[in-house]
Amino acid sequence: MQEAPVTAQEPVLEGLTPEEKLDSAEVEMAVKRMQPRNDSGEGEWILTGYVGSKKFIEDPDVLTLLPNGKYFVFNDFYGKANFPVIEKGLYELDSKAKTLTLKSRKLSKNGYSFLEDESTAVRIKISELTDDKIILCFAPDTCGEFERLSDYLNKRGL
Repeated sequence: MQEAPVTAQEPVLEGLTPEEKLDSAEVEMAVKRMQPRNDSGEGEWILTGYVGSKKFIEDPDVLTLLPNGKYFVFNDFYGKANFPVIEKGLYELDSKAKTLTLKSRKLSKNGYSFLEDESTAVRIKISELTDDKIILCFAPDTCGEFERLSDYLNKRGL
């Protein structure tokens, strides 16, 4: 008796319809850890804390902004172990207006990103954007400090 061949399935965020499947090539590109050094904001950013707070971030989100205008939010705790994407969509970064707009947002069923917002689009104020740091204000009194993921890992010898 011969077993049926196992076929790989594209990863899907829980709760999304088949039409909303993630493109595995996009995900592969996202996890390649691209780290351009410029003020475009492109690259991978890890939430390291909140401005004015010493609150420890136990399970930080990683925000990946791709050059093609797509973004992903990864979280190993809230995402699935083999596919930790908890949010994806499109983004626009307006450096003159100092805003980051996330739109066409697709959220996983159990995802809980730093935004704590389930809207299909959200505009975030950029308080600071440098080569190695981004401060995003996503609520009137809440600003998250993000550091380049590669820098964060290098500082910790990872």
